[in-house]
Amino acid sequence: MKRIIAGFAALLLAAFCLFAQQDDTSRYGALGAKLEEYFIALEGESTAVQVQEVNYIIESCQDDDVRQWVALYIYDHYLNSKIMGEEAVALNVAQDWFLSGKVPMKSDIDLLNARIFVEFNKSSQIGMDAPELVMKDFNDQPVKVPAKDAYSLLYFYDTSCSSC
Repeated sequence: MKRIIAGFAALLLAAFCLFAQQDDTSRYGALGAKLEEYFIALEGESTAVQVQEVNYIIESCQDDDVRQWVALYIYDHYLNSKIMGEEAVALNVAQDWFLSGKVPMKSDIDLLNARIFVEFNKSSQIGMDAPELVMKDFNDQPVKVPAKDAYSLLYFYDTSCSSC
């Protein structure tokens, strides 16, 4: 699978060089289509592999405008992913490329939204320990969740919520 991804990355990089000489509309439309194919090739890979791959693609862009467009496209793709855990790729792109200043976002508002996204999500990624909560049981006694050396399951619901 890694050979397929590496080969696809090489084709994508060749496409970047070719498209860099075309006008913006056709260049970015074609790049978007290639990136969509690339995302499909990355499906099922670990988040670490996906992060490594998208960083490689962004790094490989020699033209600043193309790099910005590709980074924004990748960020948007993973920010809006329907697959749990893939937001970690968007978080990495935001931190490593936009918040670091290596690649500019389109506007200050977009940069602020990326900063908020990172701050809100950086401590709640898959595999991370949940923050400790102190709650009260039925006898009004404090209970720490998660309990030490035990699994904890929290069930939240609202009796006035019909879909809950």
